[in-house]
Amino acid sequence: MMPRSGEYAVAYDWPDEATLLVRMQGALDFYSVREAKQLLLEQLERRPSRVVIDVSDAFVDSSGIGLLIRIAQRVRMERGAFRLACDERVRRLVRINKLDELISIAETAEDALERAPVRVLPAGEPAPTGHRDERRLRRVA
Repeated sequence: MMPRSGEYAVAYDWPDEATLLVRMQGALDFYSVREAKQLLLEQLERRPSRVVIDVSDAFVDSSGIGLLIRIAQRVRMERGAFRLACDERVRRLVRINKLDELISIAETAEDALERAPVRVLPAGEPAPTGHRDERRLRRVA
C-alpha cells in the first residue's frame, strides 16, 4: 500500500558519537520535503562524520531525491561519509541519473553502518552516544 502524500515518520539514532542514523517511513515527497529538510539540517548541526539515511520503507519522489542529494553534498562538504539505504526502485533512480557517484548506496541501514568509514572531526561538539529522537509527523498538505 502506498503511503498518503505528505505523511511520514522519521527516527534519529546516534549509534556512536560520530554517526547519525536516520530512518524514514511514509512519503518523502513534495508535501513533506520542506519539513524533512529542516529536521535533517537540525541533526547535521551536530556535525556527524558519518550519516546513514534509510528510506527503505519510504516512498521517495523527485523532491525527496533532491533533498537526499542536498544532504549528501552538505555531508561531503564537511568531509563526512554519506550512505543511503534504499529499495530497488530508489536505487535504480539514483543509478540511472548517475547520482551513485555522489550517493553511496546500501541495501540495509546495517550494511551502510558497517561499510561507511568513521572519521571523527576535531571541530565541533560530538553528539551524545545513544541519543534517540523520534518524531511522528502528520499530513502537511
